Amino acid sequence: MISENAYARVTLALDINPRLESGPWKGYHPTQALKCEIDLHDELTIEESDCRKIICDDPDVPTDRSNTVSKAVDVMKEKYGIKKEVKITIKKSIPLEGGLAGGSSDAAAVMRMLVRLWKIDCTTEDLIALGKNVGMDVPFFFVGGICMDQEVTGIPVPVPCARPIELTLFFPKDKVSTQSAYDSIDHSNIGKDKGKTLMVARAIEKGYPDLLRRSIHNDFEKPVLLQHENLKKTLHILREAGIPSVISGSGSTVVGFGDDPSIPSLKTQTR
Repeated sequence: MISENAYARVTLALDINPRLESGPWKGYHPTQALKCEIDLHDELTIEESDCRKIICDDPDVPTDRSNTVSKAVDVMKEKYGIKKEVKITIKKSIPLEGGLAGGSSDAAAVMRMLVRLWKIDCTTEDLIALGKNVGMDVPFFFVGGICMDQEVTGIPVPVPCARPIELTLFFPKDKVSTQSAYDSIDHSNIGKDKGKTLMVARAIEKGYPDLLRRSIHNDFEKPVLLQHENLKKTLHILREAGIPSVISGSGSTVVGFGDDPSIPSLKTQTR
């Protein structure tokens, strides 16, 4: 049996690009995002089995082949000609539909564990290339840390971090499905803050906290807030209190910058 933690990620800046018109991801809106791995994580174990089994302590997580970890197994088996099967056990801590890429992180962890379990000879670059076949967010988790990720390239670019970043996560009652977030995109109002995304990366690299707080943004925010009142209220309360905040991914987790002990929430740090 092999065990590994699968860490969540938040987005500190996110631009939605126009829909792809061709290729395997036709119809998909690729994003350019500054992604940041944090210490919140799921716990996974894997072992060989006579048939595919997925066990999870969260009843809302599918345990059939629709689970992203199952797709990760299929991709590895096909690439390396392996006929064996596995049992995967997942202990969830990363909220579902929270914009924290828990499913993608779980898939990446499974791929790493399969390399060890089946003694596969491959590199990190090989896993990054294969991960893109599982999901656009998966390659990031083979690099981790803080990265600029354009997703469609499949190659996350690390961003050095001059000083630790303190984050506070807030979980409104809303759950936002990625599909519904994409369906609500206002095509006339996306991809306009790419300069600010580069400013966020520079602020992290040089250690400019004020520039970082001024530049965080997310193209999903406007369409998602129109449909989710609790999420809108949470952001309003934080910003009125002077706490720079942004939704992560397609929502619904809100990321606040700084560590305010007076506010009940989950405190976390970058990894």
